[in-house]
Amino acid sequence: MRSGQVFFLVAIAVGATAGWAYPAEDPGEIVKRFQQTEETFANPGKGWMTMRAMPDDTKKDRFPYSVAYFRLNWGDVEPVEGQCQWQRIDEPLRAWAQREVRIAFRI
Repeated sequence: MRSGQVFFLVAIAVGATAGWAYPAEDPGEIVKRFQQTEETFANPGKGWMTMRAMPDDTKKDRFPYSVAYFRLNWGDVEPVEGQCQWQRIDEPLRAWAQREVRIAFRI
């Protein structure tokens, strides 16, 4: 058999069985097809994250943040030995908590 004939027979076999891979939909099955959109959406815990210590209240956030992460240097919290400025931690925590955002920070 020539290669052209083999190819032809394989093509017929594939075409004849192609429908087996896609069985008919179950009438009780709910199928949801999504439409493309340009809007952003929240994906809590896995979606948008900001790395700002404080939220910017002067403008509406572009993305629906679900997580806020920020870093602090210990020298910012304790600029003079023995005199801690805990508000450097408390203020960002309070501000993000009001927005119901999960918070992670590092010192």
